[in-house]
Amino acid sequence: MAVDLRIPGHEMHVEMEGDFIDRHRRWLDQAGLLHRPWLFLGSAPRPTLPEILPADTAHVYIKYSGQAGKRLGLPEPDLIYVHDIRLEEQVKGLDCHRILAMTNSERRARIDRLWSRIPFVKRTTMLMSNLERDWLFDTLLGDIFHGVGQKKHPSNGIALIAYAVLLGVPQIIVAGMSLTDDGHSNPAHKKKIRYHKEEDHASFVHFAAHCPTVMTSEPELAELTGLPLFCAAKGTVASFR
Repeated sequence: MAVDLRIPGHEMHVEMEGDFIDRHRRWLDQAGLLHRPWLFLGSAPRPTLPEILPADTAHVYIKYSGQAGKRLGLPEPDLIYVHDIRLEEQVKGLDCHRILAMTNSERRARIDRLWSRIPFVKRTTMLMSNLERDWLFDTLLGDIFHGVGQKKHPSNGIALIAYAVLLGVPQIIVAGMSLTDDGHSNPAHKKKIRYHKEEDHASFVHFAAHCPTVMTSEPELAELTGLPLFCAAKGTVASFR
């Protein structure tokens, strides 16, 4: 069962909770991803990657980090989290086993939820709406990130970690996320300044205190947030600059 990490006293939409958890656990389980450790690769430019991973680790990437992972010689994505805008660009050249696509269209998300209820239909792609993403933040983090920075919510990387925690993934090893380093692992990406740093910091501190399945291979991230450090002595540092 998924771990119940709801903030005490924080009200949630019960119908959304049950439907979301059931649909997405079923979808991940069909791909054999639900009960495996996840190596999560974000888009920071110098990820620290463990040389040794738990057996049967799933490789999970966010947006353009899938292409960065390919350049690093990592396996194809077991799961990639992208935006449905420019989806093809984000998965170009990749053989993605599962695609979790963020959408701004609640109408598309509702149609997708209906499709997911059809039995015996195998689906590579699942949509997640902005409303569902915000519900993930509310469920796992409450208001801990409110007012700490300039953004309304944490980054998409935090959303995917919250997704994994809520659905009960047994181990989540975070690489390629930084609270201090600007830049991007994709050299073609024009983004130079990394946003959501303050919101992400508050979120990671919360994960460190309340979510023992979340850890990191990034020594600096562990030092700044209190997250457990995974295999730091056996990590390899890859530079994209």
